[in-house]
Amino acid sequence: MNLSSSKYKRLFLIIPLMLFHIITYNFVGTFKSDVNYSFFLGIDYLIPFVPEMVWIYMSTYLVIPLVGIIIEDSRDVTKLAIAIILTWLFTYPIFYFFPAVYPRPNFEIISLSTEMLNINYLHDVPNNTFPSLHVSLSFVVAFSMIHITRKNKILWALWAILIALSTVMLKKHFILDSLGGLIIAQLSFFLAFKQKYVEKIISFVYNLLKEKVHAEADA
Repeated sequence: MNLSSSKYKRLFLIIPLMLFHIITYNFVGTFKSDVNYSFFLGIDYLIPFVPEMVWIYMSTYLVIPLVGIIIEDSRDVTKLAIAIILTWLFTYPIFYFFPAVYPRPNFEIISLSTEMLNINYLHDVPNNTFPSLHVSLSFVVAFSMIHITRKNKILWALWAILIALSTVMLKKHFILDSLGGLIIAQLSFFLAFKQKYVEKIISFVYNLLKEKVHAEADA
């Protein structure tokens, strides 16, 4: 099987990355601190609580693994993986050293949306709001897909913006959390896709892999 066409082999990259994220996210998020920060602004009080936005919020768990399979060039997948890892590396230390808490809203479970939101709250940790990892990851994916495919720019941008809106309309994040996530997404994307040394490293690794594949085929 051709190395560049074996898209489903990428799951062996995506799954360990997601497991690493889940373990690290929960470890950092449950860190106990004597000080928990709050980034409430006046505008945060004006944003409505909309439980139905939970479906948009949850879409990241489907979209991120999916784009890793649908991207044609494996080198672009590697760059996206690097961007995602950089996002985590920038975010986890902030979670650990500057834990921020958004007070969770009280709401009745009266619909499938509120049931899903309640489940999401039960499986989330409360003291890791700044910056919003949902926002940073969604914008990293959007920036990457726009850069790679040059198609559906408006759709990718709209999806990432809706994710950002969902974080504040579900009362999981402050406005400043979303802005912080956007800044980290821009930085991670720039380092992964715009720096020539990253391309050189990826080319070196892929040349080694191709040589190994050819050597095994000739053996």
